[in-house]
Amino acid sequence: MRTLKYFVRALAFWLLFRQTAMAAGLNISLEANTAGRQQSASSSQKTQPTLAVKRGGIFSAKWSTSNPGTAPLSNITVHVFMDREGVIKPGRDALYETAVVLDFHAGGQSSGEFRMPLHEPGSYVLRVETIGARAPDGRESFTTMRVTVP
Repeated sequence: MRTLKYFVRALAFWLLFRQTAMAAGLNISLEANTAGRQQSASSSQKTQPTLAVKRGGIFSAKWSTSNPGTAPLSNITVHVFMDREGVIKPGRDALYETAVVLDFHAGGQSSGEFRMPLHEPGSYVLRVETIGARAPDGRESFTTMRVTVP
């Protein structure tokens, strides 16, 4: 009976630790540049930064995702897109979209980048998000940045 109690306690501790470690979500950082100006955003930020890009100017973005947890995360989709402001999911005419499915070991990270000229005036949103890496509150990790072309 005593052995069973120790086993149950150990199992409960392991399940709690595993759940906490796996549910940590991913950290996301985003950096954008144009003509010597730079703006950054992260998944821990509460505000959405804005970067103004001169019409016809070259816009570049770099992002990284990292697993701060102590357990691996498998089959995580990192989805990145840039589309008109107000869009939550990219449409057919999105300026940029990519996605990759990755496994993140504890402390693991991934990064990506793109460059493009922006010719059409308007307000855009650049979003980096995860699919399949829910945090303890049940939400996916993401960060966004507003990009304006006057």
